[in-house]
Amino acid sequence: MFKFKGTLVLVVLVVILLAYVLLIEIKKPTGDEKKEQEKIIMKIEDTDKIKSLKFKQKNSEIICEKQNNEWFITSPVKARGDEGMFNGCLANFTELKADEKLTEGLENLSSYGLDNPYCVVTITFEDGTNRVLSIGKKTFNDNSYYARLGEENQIFTIGSYIVDGHFVRSLIDLRDKTVLACSSSDVREFEFKTGERTVKCQKDSKNRWSILSPFNYRADSVQIDTWINTLNSARAKEFIKEESTSTDLAIYGLDKPFMDVTVLSGKDKAKKTLFIGKKATDGYYAKRGEEPQILLIENYSVENLNKDPEEWKDKSVFDVPFGDTVSFEMKKGDTYLAGEKDKDFNWILSKPSQKKATPWKIENQLTSVLSLKSESIVTEKAKDLKEYGLDNPQLTVKITNKEGEEAILLIGKENSGVFYAQRQGQDRIFTVSKNLFDSLSEIITNPPYEEKEKK
Repeated sequence: MFKFKGTLVLVVLVVILLAYVLLIEIKKPTGDEKKEQEKIIMKIEDTDKIKSLKFKQKNSEIICEKQNNEWFITSPVKARGDEGMFNGCLANFTELKADEKLTEGLENLSSYGLDNPYCVVTITFEDGTNRVLSIGKKTFNDNSYYARLGEENQIFTIGSYIVDGHFVRSLIDLRDKTVLACSSSDVREFEFKTGERTVKCQKDSKNRWSILSPFNYRADSVQIDTWINTLNSARAKEFIKEESTSTDLAIYGLDKPFMDVTVLSGKDKAKKTLFIGKKATDGYYAKRGEEPQILLIENYSVENLNKDPEEWKDKSVFDVPFGDTVSFEMKKGDTYLAGEKDKDFNWILSKPSQKKATPWKIENQLTSVLSLKSESIVTEKAKDLKEYGLDNPQLTVKITNKEGEEAILLIGKENSGVFYAQRQGQDRIFTVSKNLFDSLSEIITNPPYEEKEKK
């Protein structure tokens, strides 16, 4: 018995020892992995602890600081930083690798351009400690730069794509070039003026846009969002003046702007303004509200902002989004089809018989009506509805949402394969396809009872 126990203990110890050896062997880096690890010359696991960055080149020095988790340039100008640029730079600090480590060279730093570096990046942490990366000459094949960390006795090379893409930065590279930040989801109202024309648009409580000037018309939300996104994506290609005087404004056409844009955002309708002045060879001069800088922005940005509001007219027959439908009624001649949703959101027909309906067939028809576009407009104001058969429509569809709002479509005479139609309460006459008329006629004359479908 004791002999068996001793053998068992020995077996367990051997298994544990074997598992330990295997674990150690598995964790050991392979030859290639070891080479890659040896290339790491700087590793910063938590870049959030970096407080400031200094980019020094032979003729410039740019100091940047992080404030409330955002990067700002503090010298030679005070400006918001480009977050994308800073994030790209910081990403390289998490694990900066050398292309090659040199074993010689400290005796003659000038051979590598490190006695008077091409670029020096100083990283300062929250605890006050620093890391300094000095970058010297390019290697003979231009693929890398010679570099050194602080006063360490090691020279190495870093890929040109890293140095040129992230460490050699100009002031225009590092600063935020956003002309006017705005979000299509937050903007509640905007206007732009060019000459004597004022275009003004406003969003209602249901996020539906209307054109208020130079005419009153429901607006196409997609077109409006595109305009807002164009404004938001506009970028300064150059900062002409950091501080501007009244004389400067006159020189650049900003005392009497070619265009001025006002945007109101959020519940409190926070106001932002952009003035666009004279056209230069490669852009337009611009200025943001009360800010002193004069910018140069791309030609295409201004051209895409100066839109004809006629293009923004919404061709939707009904308000979009209409909301949750709760009931409908369709009529063709003396034949009716009507129904409403029950508490479980099933469609229950009330005409011609009280029966449960096949839901997707009802939804498809209601959607086809609510999503109608008046692409072919016959007239904006009909003098005589009888001419179009709309004094006594062939077919009528009424859809009601949970707020009690009604969408009523009237379909009149056929003409050359299409039918005249009108939204009740509006003057515009437009055409709808024969396919729509036929599909509505079919569902009215052959109600989609669920029991019939199952058979």
